[in-house]
Amino acid sequence: MTDCAANFYNVQTVPKAQLGAWITTLSPQRMAGVDHALQFALGIVEHYPA
Repeated sequence: MTDCAANFYNVQTVPKAQLGAWITTLSPQRMAGVDHALQFALGIVEHYPA
């Protein structure tokens, strides 16, 4: 496994046609963290859990 990081403070949309091949998959637990980080970045939730 390779370490990686994602930054959700500067979220932009792009056309699906500009996306390349999949580079990884995420566990359900990691995907839940991604979901919450996006909600926080978009102002849907007011706090990020510790």
